[in-house]
Amino acid sequence: MSSSDKIQSSILFNPFSEVNYQIEVTTDITQKKSKFFTGYDLNNQIDVIHTLKYFFLSLLLYDKISITPEIFLKLTKIFNAEDLNTLCQNNVFELLDDTVLSLCLFEKNRDSFNLNIVLMAHSTGKITNGIEWLDERLLEIIEKDKVNTMLISLQKNYKNIYSENITKVVKKEILYDLNNLNLSNSLKNNYSDLSDIKRNDVIEILRIANLNKYLYYSTLINSDNLVLEASIKSLMMNKLSPLFNNEKFFIDNFNNEFLNNLKIPDFTYLFRTKILRITDLLEFRNDYNGDKFRKLLKDINYSSEELHMIFLKTRKDISQNIFIKMIRFFTSNVLGMINLPVGLAASAIDSFVIDKILNKWHPSIYLDEVLSQRIDNLIEADKNKIKREFILRKNPNIGRNDNCPCGRNSKFKNCCGKNF
Repeated sequence: MSSSDKIQSSILFNPFSEVNYQIEVTTDITQKKSKFFTGYDLNNQIDVIHTLKYFFLSLLLYDKISITPEIFLKLTKIFNAEDLNTLCQNNVFELLDDTVLSLCLFEKNRDSFNLNIVLMAHSTGKITNGIEWLDERLLEIIEKDKVNTMLISLQKNYKNIYSENITKVVKKEILYDLNNLNLSNSLKNNYSDLSDIKRNDVIEILRIANLNKYLYYSTLINSDNLVLEASIKSLMMNKLSPLFNNEKFFIDNFNNEFLNNLKIPDFTYLFRTKILRITDLLEFRNDYNGDKFRKLLKDINYSSEELHMIFLKTRKDISQNIFIKMIRFFTSNVLGMINLPVGLAASAIDSFVIDKILNKWHPSIYLDEVLSQRIDNLIEADKNKIKREFILRKNPNIGRNDNCPCGRNSKFKNCCGKNF
């Protein structure tokens, strides 16, 4: 098989939290103002070092990194324009045009929301797709010539994945999760539909919605590999739990022994200190179309010293001592579905994920535990905020040094009013 005929591997890449947008819309007929918001990260913080680690993992192990326009825009906070352009020119990315689909909540009143989907690329009325949306935003931060070059390269590896079916399937999957007893125990309320979501479950449900969106995208492009935040593990196990009676068998079949034991080189520090350039990493990656490096990693006798020697051939001006001192290795926690029993039936279970897995879709999901912990903290902070707001509405004159109304016999400032 020639290199041009080779089946290319891909990984769907999203090591980011969902940015919070709040938009006020006025209807043409009634002129009534409606507010909707999407995402749960008010600060829009990105851990550059941690994101680079997972990006280089994806770059080294897979031929294509599949991203949406929104993820590409976030990468401008990780790479400078020159490096991002170089990655585009080397056909690293596959752009998935979802018309910048966002799962959002329409505010019905202060305590009730309706889950829906908004196409952010259509929100201005003049943009029709993700490429045009990306063009408009890139021009705000990058010179026009570089933007044009990037977009031309991205269009060579472009897939329009949006269809009205996405809305239907993803909303149905979210509802399946919300009615799964294993999952619903972590929510404050029970739900029979998505039209009356309570304020204290907003961030948790937006998190579930976002994970389901990317799972569905992965099935649309037939990719078995994803980078997602680590709470996807419990979500997937809850989804599939109705199929299994033997819990041990169930857990054992969520391991990928090879990927979980794989020592992956972390070039982040070398890249951040400009000892290595993006062109060096691409040359290393593309040696024998990437096969030489990937075969080395799969060798049971693989050693880091062998990796050092291969890479030093790429950069002969770097001393071996510097390289060995600065290179780091890590093992990623990977969720993988293997050896599932034949003949499992799911006729009563309305889940596209279960349907795909029973039809031999066995994804390997790299679990970003740092990002997951950060989102857990956001959820906890939001719950505390809701609790504080409720207490202050009921007790508008409460002081910081007063006893907390919750009954714990602590001062308000040290209890429910902490950080207020």
